[in-house]
Amino acid sequence: MKIKRLHHRQLYSAMSVFGNVGFMGIPIVTSIYPENGMLYICVFTIIDQLMLWTAGVRLTSGTDSQKNRFDFRKLINPVTVSIFLAVICVLTGIRLPEVLNNSLQKIGQTATPLALIYLGGVFACIDVLKNIRRLDYYGIVILKMLLFPLFFYVLLGYLPVSSEIRTTMALTSAMPVMSSVVMMANAYGSDGDYAMGGILVTTICSVFTLPFIYWIFHFIG
Repeated sequence: MKIKRLHHRQLYSAMSVFGNVGFMGIPIVTSIYPENGMLYICVFTIIDQLMLWTAGVRLTSGTDSQKNRFDFRKLINPVTVSIFLAVICVLTGIRLPEVLNNSLQKIGQTATPLALIYLGGVFACIDVLKNIRRLDYYGIVILKMLLFPLFFYVLLGYLPVSSEIRTTMALTSAMPVMSSVVMMANAYGSDGDYAMGGILVTTICSVFTLPFIYWIFHFIG
């Protein structure tokens, strides 16, 4: 029971940090800023994914049952290696062969539909009403999806950034829990069902919180 509570605390932290930028953030931002929205999101995503596959792996991982400690070898994974290699390619100007580049792009395009199929199957097997009644999930809604975006938006107003970047960054921080959290929790030996409940509740609430937050941004100016 003690280990389970520890896993829940770690997952709660992960759910409070990582938002669904890929499935919701990109379509929303690009619809608001069709010319520059994708550029803003790409820069944000590089940092977001690096944090997810380092700190996120730590938060979604169960501890070694024998040694009661985290296995840091989990931080060496395909995503962190890919980001490291991508940075090297950008800095050195190395270009992949066209055949390999096209193949990797087509493989990457399968990520979204496969993730949605996975999440749909998991959603079909959980108790929806039980998760909706859990009050701790609504703490994420209040802190991550309402209070922090407003604070972040006001804070960015004191920095020399454009209004588009200011709105994009603040609105992106208001996204519901990232769907990858539940898959990582299941893969790394933590409580995936608890993470799935957080995704369910925050995604439903985002239907109301995202338009409200965007309206508040315009109201603040």
